[in-house]
Amino acid sequence: MADMKQNIDERKLAPEHIFAATMIAGISSFGILNQAVMAAAARQIGKDLAEYHAATRGGKAVSGGSVDEVLNASLEELQSLLQITDSVKTERDGDVIYLKINANKCRYCPKGVGRAELSGTLCPFPTLVEEFVNALNGRKVVTTLKERGVALLTKEEGWCITRYTEGG
Repeated sequence: MADMKQNIDERKLAPEHIFAATMIAGISSFGILNQAVMAAAARQIGKDLAEYHAATRGGKAVSGGSVDEVLNASLEELQSLLQITDSVKTERDGDVIYLKINANKCRYCPKGVGRAELSGTLCPFPTLVEEFVNALNGRKVVTTLKERGVALLTKEEGWCITRYTEGG
């Protein structure tokens, strides 16, 4: 109980955060959920959230600007819908754009919130962000960088990091 209260306070959790993270964790306990399956589900979630945004908030997030500006404005819209975390940032290194979510602040983490016992990840956000941003803006803004032997999401120094490239 004390651990839950501390987690609620530190991450500023609402019941819907616990619901989503615990559902992911619970399904994973059956051994039928992995990052590839999560990515497939997150692809549709991202599209549906963009459609929800358009239906309830009047359309596209950004009408122009650089890829970085479009991505950041779109992330603000996604944050307004889901309240993913209080600590998210993007950084660019050449052609690679890094999305960084503070691992201890993410409100949907199947491990940190849902208490999943995993060796890898089950994060919906690498693919969800790609699909949301692209659907919201009606064009291919970013593509999740996938390389053989490199995890879709890595964790470094307390940050969950996903890599994207422009367009596709």
